[in-house]
Amino acid sequence: RSIISVKAKSFADREIRYTLKAQGQGAGTFNIGPTSGIVKLAKELDFEDLRQPHVYSLIVTATEDSGGFSTSVELTIRVTDVNDNAPKFELPDYQAHNVDEDIPLGTSILKVKATDSDSGSNAEIEYMVSDDHFSVDSSGIITNNKQLDADNNNAYYEFSVTAKDKGEPSKTGTATVRIYTKNKNDEEPKFSQQVYTPNVDENAGPNTLVTTVVASDKDGDNVRFGFVGGGTSSGQFVIEEITGVIRLHGKTISLDRDKYELNVTAMDDGACCVNGDAKIHTSTAVVVVFITDVNDNKPVFKDCGTYYPKVEEGAQNGSPVIKVNHWCCHSTIDKDWGLEVGGIEREPRHQEYGSYNEKKNTPYTAAIGQTQVHATDEDKGVNGQVKYSIVQQPNQKGTKFTVDEETGEVSTNKVSVVPAGFRPSGQHTSLVLFKPSSDEYHSLNSVVKNTTTGNTSNRV
Repeated sequence: RSIISVKAKSFADREIRYTLKAQGQGAGTFNIGPTSGIVKLAKELDFEDLRQPHVYSLIVTATEDSGGFSTSVELTIRVTDVNDNAPKFELPDYQAHNVDEDIPLGTSILKVKATDSDSGSNAEIEYMVSDDHFSVDSSGIITNNKQLDADNNNAYYEFSVTAKDKGEPSKTGTATVRIYTKNKNDEEPKFSQQVYTPNVDENAGPNTLVTTVVASDKDGDNVRFGFVGGGTSSGQFVIEEITGVIRLHGKTISLDRDKYELNVTAMDDGACCVNGDAKIHTSTAVVVVFITDVNDNKPVFKDCGTYYPKVEEGAQNGSPVIKVNHWCCHSTIDKDWGLEVGGIEREPRHQEYGSYNEKKNTPYTAAIGQTQVHATDEDKGVNGQVKYSIVQQPNQKGTKFTVDEETGEVSTNKVSVVPAGFRPSGQHTSLVLFKPSSDEYHSLNSVVKNTTTGNTSNRV
């Protein structure tokens, strides 16, 4: 490679020959064309291998042919640096162990170091990391700029660090960094949901399963369940400490509300950490237990008792007999004549019996009385809706009464002729049933007894 060309002039117009002599570290590094005077490199230069001040001093001599005159000149060659070296890290891998995951932001974790054999700006280095949880300064110190988490990173962070020089064009070098974090009990248990809404039948028995609450701890701790305020029992409910299963209490209980609200806690035990951690974490969830109404109340008549309405012998079809608006508890059915009133629900069958007697010792033209039966059901919705009807008794050939399915009003069905001198000792008997608009039914039976008197010209 040509460095420089020198030229000398002979005043005798003779040919000139050139020679070169190097001083110091330049020996053998350069040569010169004997007739051209061009100075060239004899070998490759490396700025980094040269001693300061990176300058070569050469003496170039020009001599005339045939023993003529000669002259010399000093040639100084200054070597400048080229960015031909990339930064190099002292280690290919850097590791930091047992770094607490809860260290404050900006904590110094480790230091990396890279060097560049070039000089000047070509040797100036800046660092970069590939994980935004960390940052590195110009001196190679790596700090955390986000909170570390040993639970989500398989206990370590691995990323690359890059050293870049400021040459043109720049060159880079890389190394691997692995930071092993140490778990701390810094996570609280998390419920699978914040509100649980199970349903339980109002007649559920002891130890009935209500629901199961679920919670997990990212630290890997064991989780224990209980109720807010302490303990695993709260009124009608108990919770299993290990499994989170909530049941009704093992003793006989009464579920007399529409819903129950339970505040449940999940508590860790700090077992995640090798050295232990006295700090315990808890979290809470709400369990709202809705009590489902079931058809467990029998329809009853009000004020069980006996009534004595009046009816004319010639009463027309549809004439009212009596109005009954009572709760009925227990009764029997007259075996001869009478009216048995009952209620039906579309639920598993319950029965109550009541007796309402109509006895008559009035004149043959006595006024017509009125009978209306009334039953109520403590169940809700369609389970508590009631309708009425009359069902033929097995020992009867017909009935002389009808009942309004909505109001319960009992009326005569047809006119009957009473033989002269006849005085019945019994009653007309029919079975009145009432039912709600649901798929199954309960029944409630009550007897309304009607007695007629008359002669050959009287009808009822």
